[in-house]
This record gives sequence, structure tokens and C-alpha cells, in this order.
Amino acid sequence: MLALAGMIVALDAFGPVTDNAGGIAEMAGLPKEVRKSTDALDAVGNTTKAVTKGYAIGSAGLGALVLFAAYNEDLKYFIANVAKFPYFQGVLPDFSLNNPYVVVGLLFGGLLPYLFGAMGMTAVGRAAGAIVEEVRRQFREKPGIMQGTDKPDYGKAVRPANQGGDQGNDHPVAVAGAVADLRLLRDLRDCGRRRGRQVGGVLVRRRDACLA
Repeated sequence: MLALAGMIVALDAFGPVTDNAGGIAEMAGLPKEVRKSTDALDAVGNTTKAVTKGYAIGSAGLGALVLFAAYNEDLKYFIANVAKFPYFQGVLPDFSLNNPYVVVGLLFGGLLPYLFGAMGMTAVGRAAGAIVEEVRRQFREKPGIMQGTDKPDYGKAVRPANQGGDQGNDHPVAVAGAVADLRLLRDLRDCGRRRGRQVGGVLVRRRDACLA
């Protein structure tokens, strides 16, 4: 998975770079030939972005399987050395769907990608709204911005995005920390939760790729 990371990031970043180049060419009033070239590059960037989604989904799914195998082996080791690790006393590595704990874990794990995704989208919406309000405020207080006689305050316009990124992570981190610190789920339920999160996360990524 890490071997593909560099290629995925490079191909994924090509599209936004060419898109920004086209926007800059449009705003700078450059000749139409420049915009035509950037449009062609932008089309290539959209293709590379779609292709990298497949790489990302495949590598993430493979990595999830490897992590689950490692988790399974670690669990077996702790159970075999129960004298040193009394927490695992009486734990049996039964991952079948006949086990209600595994089913409950699958349900919770399948919900986690949607929960974190909803939290992330809500945070993005709040940050975008704050940026729009800041830009409108500057246009009201500095009418000369549109005529080029006044300079906008770029720092204040960008600051809500940085603050929103930091604040938007508070709730997902709190949820993950509560599960880890309070030990709400024992090992079998935790195993089911891992499997549900892996399957649900891959499905969400695949749906995102199809929509793109």
C-alpha cells in the first residue's frame, strides 16, 4: 500500500493543479490558446484522478486484510500467553457470524465510515460558510476590491479553512477516543467492528469513485 502512495498522490494532484492553472489563465485574461491547452490538461487530470481512485481502493482493501490478519495473529499470541496477559482470559477467537458479538461489531463498524464522513462534510460546510461570510464582509467594507483600488485581506479569508480543519477533527477524535479509553467493546466485538469498518470503508470509496 505504501509503495503505491507516491504514485497515487502524484496522479491525484495533477488534476487540481491543471484546473487551478486554467482558472488563473481565465482571470489573468490570457489568450484563448492558453485556456484551450489548460482545458486539455484538465481533461487528462480528471482521467488520472478517476484512475487513482481504483488504486486507492485496491491498496486500502489489501492493507485492511493485512491488518486484520496481524490483529488475528496478535490475538492468538495473547491468548496463548494468558498468564502474562490476564485480560484475555476466556477469550476465544471465534469470528463466525453465529457469534452475536461479531454481528454487533459488524453493524457498528459498518456505520463508522458514514459517521466520520458526515462529520467531515458538516465541518467542511461550516468552514465554507465562514469563508463566504468573510468574503462578503470584505466586499461590503472595501468596495474598491472589485475595481482594483483596494487590497483584500487574504489571511482573514483563508483563516476559517484552517480553523475549520482543526475544529472539524474534534468530534471524530472524541468518538474514537471514547471507544478506545472506555473499552466499550471486548475483543470479539472489536474484531467485528474492524471487519465492518473495512468493508464499509471500501464500499464508500467504491461508490465515491463511481460517482466521480
